[in-house]
Amino acid sequence: MFLAFPGHDLWFLAPIGVALLALATTGAGLRRGALLGFAGGMVFFTESLSWSGVYVGALPWIALAILQSLFVALLGGVCGWATSDRVRPVVVALAWVAQEALRDRLPYGGFPWVRLAFSQADSPFGRLAALGGAPLVTFAVALSGGLLAAGVFRLVRTRPVTLRPSLGALALAPLVGLAGLLVPLPTDGPPARGMAVQGNVPRAG
Repeated sequence: MFLAFPGHDLWFLAPIGVALLALATTGAGLRRGALLGFAGGMVFFTESLSWSGVYVGALPWIALAILQSLFVALLGGVCGWATSDRVRPVVVALAWVAQEALRDRLPYGGFPWVRLAFSQADSPFGRLAALGGAPLVTFAVALSGGLLAAGVFRLVRTRPVTLRPSLGALALAPLVGLAGLLVPLPTDGPPARGMAVQGNVPRAG
């Protein structure tokens, strides 16, 4: 999932990352799902927030990664508890939106960085932001990942193999993203000037 974000820009890996975590937590139960979510979150946030260690030092960087991973642990626990027998793509998508909503607000006003939607600026998913902002983009990416996971789960885990539902879920996954192409992108209108101010810290720590 880290490779989907700016710097690598392989946006199509975001749904695959969601699918891998969804598969890992399916049937895991609340506690083991939370541990798997925390482990996945630590790998993701340690890498994606590594730039912060340059400016504030290693301890705040790791502390921030741990704090953010706790929200992914909550996501993993919910998915592990709610998907005991099979992957439920809508549950996966709603859990992603919910954990990002919490992360955006808690603690101290939240830390809304590296949301799933922010990896999709140049993808068809990104166009959905015109309709529902970042939460809708996150929902669509996570739904696509959940559908991928559901298709793979049915192919691998069910006996006899239920080929038609498996292929149906796998086919629906990219269609969720391609739906964004139906959203028009206006290119006319008056120009506007904007200004941004980037804050900083006076010293490490």
